[in-house]
Amino acid sequence: MRRGRSERGLAVLVVLVVLAIGVFAGTVALLVARSAGETASQSVGLLQSQLTMRSGVLALGMEAQLQREDVLGGADFVFDVPLEVYSEGGRSGVFRFDATITEAPVSLDALLDVNTADAEMLARLPGVDEALAEAMAAALPVSSIRELLSVEGMTVELLFGAYNDLGQLVSEGVPLASLLTVGSVDPEVAVGASGAVSVPAGTLRYRADATFALNVQEGRAVPLHEDQAFQQLTNRFVASQPRSRGSIVSVLREQGVDASSWGFWLDVCAVGAEPVSGRIDINRAPVEVLAVIPGFDADIAQRIVDTRRTVAASELASVLWPLERGLVDEESMLLALDRVTTRSVRWVVRAEAGVQATRDRSVSVDSIEDVDRIRGRWAQTAEDRLVDRVAMDLLVDFSGERPVVVPLGDVTIALELGDVVSAMASGRSRGDVPAGLGRGGRP
Repeated sequence: MRRGRSERGLAVLVVLVVLAIGVFAGTVALLVARSAGETASQSVGLLQSQLTMRSGVLALGMEAQLQREDVLGGADFVFDVPLEVYSEGGRSGVFRFDATITEAPVSLDALLDVNTADAEMLARLPGVDEALAEAMAAALPVSSIRELLSVEGMTVELLFGAYNDLGQLVSEGVPLASLLTVGSVDPEVAVGASGAVSVPAGTLRYRADATFALNVQEGRAVPLHEDQAFQQLTNRFVASQPRSRGSIVSVLREQGVDASSWGFWLDVCAVGAEPVSGRIDINRAPVEVLAVIPGFDADIAQRIVDTRRTVAASELASVLWPLERGLVDEESMLLALDRVTTRSVRWVVRAEAGVQATRDRSVSVDSIEDVDRIRGRWAQTAEDRLVDRVAMDLLVDFSGERPVVVPLGDVTIALELGDVVSAMASGRSRGDVPAGLGRGGRP
């Protein structure tokens, strides 16, 4: 009897175990299916965001084409964001700029092209002494600013700055990376400086070191070509074979051309047929960059920055406007001429795309914060962040015959890394993270 009960008890136990295994297996299968469903959903969401990014890039390129002449004439490149690519079921696909990085396109031509700088210029950068400047110059050319880390004496903090656990810049000085660039170019087309005649922005410049016939053959601008004084001037250019803007000014001076027209001639005349590297946009460059230009110093740089805010755009088109305004003497301006321009043809943005809950357009604006968000100036709060976000750095280049948008790299992970850093900093303040761990959880 006991044996029968024992056998029945064992049988019941086996059944229960089998049932438990079945339930467990079913639960695992359900979790796997749910996980697969979420993964599939996430993949679809990321695909939609990637397509939204592509649409935004196309729109950026089309807008660049419309603004080409304006940008070549010295205007800022502007693009209205956010761009709503699609809207469905209370959700919309949005392309916009990452406002935590920049709210508008940023000029790269307002920076110093390190590959065109000599040791003397580099030594005038903040935090750089003569020894480091010599070492940097010896390491040139470089394909990216990051390569400068291999230079003896260069530190991560000096190049990129020091940051706290929240990713905030805490360095006292300006990081060199925010002042330097590589690959600058100033196309040999006119900005459109005012003068005796009107030459539209984007017009191919007249080569001062070439014959009149060659200029006509190449379709280059030949202003006043029917004027006798102009013919004498061009003949003198050919005879002197100028090799710099300063030598162009010398010809203008000896030919009795009024100084008020020098800016125009420097705009419509070029030396050589190739685009020029290393010119700095004096209408946008920060004080630290302007101060390294030959002929300029920190005082001149500050006067330029303070004055350009009040100068009309038509006047800013001339590279001689600081001289005309009395901010610099003629000798210093002539030293700077071959290093300066008055426009930027390379602009960089950090763009992001993803899904956002569609706001009720009938809701009234209750605060300045709402106005800022509507204008696209996001504070990156939880409600502002995009779902299935993708991010990319983009270069908009106007140096060619047609503007192009060049992807510089996918930086989607940057925001996620920022969240991790912030979470670890918060955990450390509560004692959840060992004090010996630094950023990214590394000792």
